[in-house]
Amino acid sequence: MKLVRFFLILSFLFLSSDAATSKWLVGTGETLDTLSAIQLDGSEYISITSAATAIGLEAKSDPLNGIASVSDQESRAEFHAGSSFCKCDEDVVRLSHSVKRSGTRIFISCEDIPNIFPMISGDSVFAKPLDLPVSDSVKQSSAVTDSVKPAKAISHQQTKTTAVEKKTDDDPPAEPTDKNPVHIKTSVKTVVIDPGHGGMDPGAIGVSGVQEKDIVLSIGTMLRSMIKSKSSIKVLMTRDKDIFIPLRDRTKFANDHKADLFISIHANSIGRTTAKDDNPEGFRVYFLSQAKNEDDKRVAMFENTVVELENKDKKKRSHIDNILFDMANNEHLSESQDFSIAVADEMAGTSTRYGKGVGQANFWVLNGAWMPSVLVETGFVSNKAEEKQLATASYQRKLASAMCNAVLKFKKK
Repeated sequence: MKLVRFFLILSFLFLSSDAATSKWLVGTGETLDTLSAIQLDGSEYISITSAATAIGLEAKSDPLNGIASVSDQESRAEFHAGSSFCKCDEDVVRLSHSVKRSGTRIFISCEDIPNIFPMISGDSVFAKPLDLPVSDSVKQSSAVTDSVKPAKAISHQQTKTTAVEKKTDDDPPAEPTDKNPVHIKTSVKTVVIDPGHGGMDPGAIGVSGVQEKDIVLSIGTMLRSMIKSKSSIKVLMTRDKDIFIPLRDRTKFANDHKADLFISIHANSIGRTTAKDDNPEGFRVYFLSQAKNEDDKRVAMFENTVVELENKDKKKRSHIDNILFDMANNEHLSESQDFSIAVADEMAGTSTRYGKGVGQANFWVLNGAWMPSVLVETGFVSNKAEEKQLATASYQRKLASAMCNAVLKFKKK
């Protein structure tokens, strides 16, 4: 171990001095600092810590685990290396480029700085490149600084961008990235996979007659095999054949087996979304919380309609049961959010379809789960091209592989 550290230190000392970097002005309307940016995967990146300091925010960085946070007195954002999402207070926000880890620092794309940091500071944030030679170390004069007007913060809603970490010469050798082989050692001991619907409940039916219940059972079975082959995790399924299981029995099964993760797999349909998009496509990963838009509400309403097929004579939950369910939901809200981001990132890296990122809604199948839990809408069977793709074993394996990677990389808090 000491020998490894010795060579790591040597690599720090003998890095090439002619690395291609650029200079950027970053800050608010009151103060602007000149910061160095580096090229990662064709885009300009600045250290999150440096950017936060220039804007007057507090920053903390944990390079070993690939996590950085930025905060002021009221708001906080958390960034994870390799992820194209960040958490701003209770919201999950899509980034234009994934967060990077290079050497001992964590980086955010320069393009994302004026979009994300205003959500924390509450002020407009400016980020503009300077046309200075790489070797120019002269500090920007106050006259230039005073002439710069802060840019107006723009919407953070961006399209999907996949990125792969590239080694640069201006930083120490990068630590392992998410593109490396999956981690065998994990804090997760038991996973419950829940293929949605089944039996008398077909779920969504595609334009060519493909049924949701069959697609998700196939993906779930593949996911079970992959996790077992790559780890010692115990994997259970709420159903491994075409049978109907009530919603509450699915989470009860996970609770009874003291699962560490609960993954409910589904497929979407045009009937669950607004008429703004007459032929939607793409996956979306949900965690349990109050829905923030009409589309997510409709998806949850459709998935929840299965209760109409359940036994009406079943005893209703008592007031105490409801309190316990609320406790369970709140207990693992943050971890469920983290896991949904991890799944979405992995699926974005393997899916050839458009990804709709992370959402939140009140899915009954996730209610009362005493562990981090997510619901994955793998795509739209109402979209003819996507239905055809979802019905193929090769694409099902890609989706299962993405979920498997997210499981193996997840760390319990």
